Amino acid sequence: MKALQKKRPVKYTLNDIPLEQESGRRHLPVLMCLLVFLLVIVLAAATSISGALTKWQNSNDQKKVTIEITHDEKTPVDINRVTQLLPKIPGVTSFEVVSNDKMLLLLKPWVGDTDTLKDLKLPILIDLVLDQKDTFSATDAMRLLKEITPNVRLESHTKWQQNLVTLTSSLRLISYSIIGFILLAILIIVSVTTRASLNIHKSTIDTLRLMGARNRYISSYFQNSSFYLCLKGGVLGLVVAIPAVVFLSWVSQRFGVPKLFTLESQPWSWALIVFIPVIIAFLAMFVSRLAVTRTLMRMDA
Repeated sequence: MKALQKKRPVKYTLNDIPLEQESGRRHLPVLMCLLVFLLVIVLAAATSISGALTKWQNSNDQKKVTIEITHDEKTPVDINRVTQLLPKIPGVTSFEVVSNDKMLLLLKPWVGDTDTLKDLKLPILIDLVLDQKDTFSATDAMRLLKEITPNVRLESHTKWQQNLVTLTSSLRLISYSIIGFILLAILIIVSVTTRASLNIHKSTIDTLRLMGARNRYISSYFQNSSFYLCLKGGVLGLVVAIPAVVFLSWVSQRFGVPKLFTLESQPWSWALIVFIPVIIAFLAMFVSRLAVTRTLMRMDA
């Protein structure tokens, strides 16, 4: 009967390899906390910049030009003649005369109280919307407008909008590069920590392998430890980073940069940020398992 009994597999406990006693692994959650904190800050900035860039690119689809007419006592401006001329200029699809109230509202962030400006004669601004066929000629438009009033100036929005789009694109590329470097640093730290643990517990691992422990068990033990430690540090970093993002958003708005560190343009960014600790933990688990498996396979060779 004893010969017919099947051999029971050797049971191992989670304390076979005392990873929790390593100083390197004890500091792993702290490193993950700092790196996840930086990752959330940079990701919030990158998504905000990306949202602003998308809006600027959409706004560039509609070409606009602004006509500015200054007041002169010697040559008063006949605004009716100007508005009658604008539809006849080739390339102009529509126009809008900016009211004084709207101009004062635009000037309020720069001058504060605009009550003192109500008595001043502000220049007349007319926004022109152009067609997409590039039939508008600034030279011909200026020649026709100067026949009505010499105090006219034409300003195109295209040049400074293109410069702003170029600057925003560069900032977005830099932000995504920093995110890539942070992720690479996390993977390297996990890999180095795992390899160091393998060297520290080499004798224990050899003993377990002699007792019949499989490579799958040993690698799963290391990957579970890395997953737990990185998740712990990542959650702590996320808890610290979210108030920091809200604070930086408030500070940026106070300094007149309302689109920095605000994720309202891309709501999915908040979901991505919330799941960052889980994503980092799974990446750490994969890297740890890969490092242990490759090391054990070399030992078997």
